Amino acid sequence: MAQLRCHAMTLNWQGEVMTDNDQTTRRGEALGVIVCRLDELRQLAAAQGLEFLGYLLDVAFNESCDAIRRERSAAHGPEKTG
Repeated sequence: MAQLRCHAMTLNWQGEVMTDNDQTTRRGEALGVIVCRLDELRQLAAAQGLEFLGYLLDVAFNESCDAIRRERSAAHGPEKTG
């Protein structure tokens, strides 16, 4: 499993006008925080023998990782070959 680098993040939700790039950045940051917290929670569930809860957290973790990959793909746009 890849090691995650989790850090504290401050979100500013004051109704500012944001560009698409700002929204994408904030969404990516939020997904990063979510992935880190889910990873911590699923490890805690596993350590405490909470198998079904760990399974549900694992599903959410994997979906969050997929969402990050989709965000990164969209940010880079379609790749051109040739």
